[in-house]
Amino acid sequence: MYEVFEKTISSLTKAQDVKDFIADLLTPTEKTMLAKRLAIAILLEKGYDYREICQTLKVSFGTINAVTKQKMINGQGYKIAAAQILRNEELAKVFLDITKTVAKMISHPAKWQRVESYYTQKKLEKEEKEI
Repeated sequence: MYEVFEKTISSLTKAQDVKDFIADLLTPTEKTMLAKRLAIAILLEKGYDYREICQTLKVSFGTINAVTKQKMINGQGYKIAAAQILRNEELAKVFLDITKTVAKMISHPAKWQRVESYYTQKKLEKEEKEI
């Protein structure tokens, strides 16, 4: 069953397909939780300390410690994802801006939905231009 799950994820090649799958699979809270874990891994790679990460992402020391432990035990997934994101420093800056926005919007779900809608629209416009 897990192998089918992994193959399903790896077979999704279009960004919209991935987005649709994630939207169907995860609740908004789960999406936020996973995005924060990835953000923690990236911020750790960039040399941020626990306190800075806690303040930026509104996460606990325990959550950061869990990501740190996973990175130490194996962490290949985190390493690959972080390296891919950090290869392009401009993309990393955008990601940090988004994580700051997420941290601010977490306490205001209606605002978060407007931000998510805005980015979805911008992405669709970009994809239409590429076609």
